[in-house]
Parts: sequence; structure tokens; C-alpha cells
Amino acid sequence: MKVIDNAPQHSRLVRVGAVQGIEAAIEHFGGDVDAVFSAVGLDRRRFGDGDQLVALKDVGRLLEQAVEATDCQRLPFYLAENQGLAYLGTFGLLLQTSGTVGEVLREIQDYHQIHIQAATWTMTTTARTASLNFWVDVQDITPLQRRLVVELALAQASKLIEALVGSSTCLEKVWVHYDYVEGKQAYRRFFHAPVEYNAEVNGLDFPLELLARPVSPNDAALHEVVRQQISGLDLSQKQQDLAHEVRVIIRTLLPTGQCTVERVAKYYACDKRTLQRYLREENDTTYQALLDEVRFDLVQNYLRESNMPMTQLAYVAGYTDTSNFARAFQKRFGMSPRQWRDEHCERKQSSRKRQRSMKRVST
Repeated sequence: MKVIDNAPQHSRLVRVGAVQGIEAAIEHFGGDVDAVFSAVGLDRRRFGDGDQLVALKDVGRLLEQAVEATDCQRLPFYLAENQGLAYLGTFGLLLQTSGTVGEVLREIQDYHQIHIQAATWTMTTTARTASLNFWVDVQDITPLQRRLVVELALAQASKLIEALVGSSTCLEKVWVHYDYVEGKQAYRRFFHAPVEYNAEVNGLDFPLELLARPVSPNDAALHEVVRQQISGLDLSQKQQDLAHEVRVIIRTLLPTGQCTVERVAKYYACDKRTLQRYLREENDTTYQALLDEVRFDLVQNYLRESNMPMTQLAYVAGYTDTSNFARAFQKRFGMSPRQWRDEHCERKQSSRKRQRSMKRVST
């Protein structure tokens, strides 16, 4: 089946402000800033204006090169720790003038594309917790680059809430869908909360009662002005096409086991036939194609970046039966999930060996 990618080019962009302070971070850990930017082919001058837009893959490459040049895996945490809130620009002003933490989390979900268009934040609640989940919506980055982007995003969101409520004990749990043995100590030290690895999502859990906590400072009048200003932006700058929106809903519903076309259609106040017609007319695709695209993108990420067992992978992909999942995977990729994982692990190990050999030769 052909994988259809209808996400517009602007959906792969992120404000330069997301990595504000990276030059100081590189210098702090003894790296050569000019050499880092040169190695990834980026113009350092572009990173002087926080409102400039760059591709997320370039941000990932920059983080990767900065970590390699400084030999400091915790650089994304250091960056988030020292950014303040100015890096968020207008989006940050909207959040800082919100009334409560709950309002902040909802506006991160609703307006995050002002700051980062290449990823998605979603908010969900249970009887005990409120979760803020982060999804990277591009495929042209490596697992390491994806991990660094996720680390930075979760660290920034954590620090944002801490700053707005004036407390460093806001989190109940952190979730990441990869397994990063070497970084577990840094995670514990930074988040001050339990961390679940090989998880189904990347996200932060907050106690439900935190949603009612007022933020400081808040300014209802200024908040409304900023919100209207953001709402008045060109829709192409802050909204995605229908296929992208459906992908986001699918990704949210998959773990619930209730990801049906009927349920997704309810989000648009229409029946399934109408939703299918909209998808066909606007994006030349179908609900089933989007469902398969999302579920197998997720599965590939988990196979490549985690040690999640096959039974859990089947559940993540929305299958109630592991054998059905295995057959669908075999049909799509021409090999079993285990074979796919083994093959890509071999490639990753070979790549690492080549990089180590090149380093030894250069030194």
C-alpha cells in the first residue's frame, strides 16, 4: 500500500526560539560553536531571531552535533534549564497570561503550532492525572535526533509549568517511548519524578488537582488580546489539513482500542461516509490508509528505539490479537516485526562502528 503524506511543508517547521541559548550551552560544555553549525551546514546568523522558522530535521541535526561536539548527553536538559520563557515568543506570552494550569495545558494543545508546527501536543485527563503528550510528526530524522527533540520538548514543558506555578514538584510521572539506559540518572535528576521507558507515548503526567492552580503572573485582559492576535493569523500558519488532523485523532485514540472511523467522524459532527468523502476530496486518501500509516509509523519507531514486547506493540497498533498484527506487518513490510527489528538494529550497530572508526582515524 502506498504511504500517503499530505502534511504541508510548513508542518515540518519549528521556531528558532526552541533552541534559544544553544550557542551558550555548547560553549559552556567546551564545544566550538562555529564548528558545530558548520558541521550541519547551518547559517549561525539565522539563529539570532527566535521567530525565524527552520526545519525540525535541522534542529535535530544541530542538537545531535552539539551533543557529539561537547560529549554531553544532558545538553537538552541544560538548554531547557537555562532558557527562561522568552524563547516561546508570542506563544509564551499567551501561556503566561493564562488563568490556571489547566488553561495553560489546553492552550499548549490548541496553539502549539505557533511555536512548533512539526510536532503535536495533546492533553488528556483521567480520574487522577492530566497528561500532556508529545508527538513528532516528521519521519526524516534519525532515532537519536528524535530522542533529543523529545527530551528538549518534555524538559521545556516541565520547566514552563514549574515557572508558572512557582514549584519544582509538579510532575507525577514522565513517559518516553524509547529505552535510554545511559540517561536514566540524568532523567531522574532533572524531572524529580518516576520515568517510564518503552512507553506508548512521550509525555508528562500532572496531578489532576494542579489544573485549578492559578498561574503567576496572569492577566486576563492581555491574555485575550494575545489570543485574538494569534487567532487572527493566516490559517495556513497555524492549522493543518484534514488528513493531518485525522492522524492526530487516530494517534490519540489508538491506545484506547476505540479508534474507529465512526468515532473519529464524531469529532467533525458528521457520519463516516461524509468523513471519507472529505478525505477523498481534500487529500485523495481514506481513513484506512491514514490508520495504517499512523499505526505502522508508531510501530517502526518502537521497534527501532525500544525493547517493547510484541504483545504490547500489537496493542499500541490497535490490534487485539498478536497474530493479526504480525500478519498485517508481514504484508506491509515483507518481513516479521522481529526480523525488521533485528535488521535495523544491525544497521544501527554497523553505523555506530563506522562512526567510532572514523573518530579513531581522525584523532
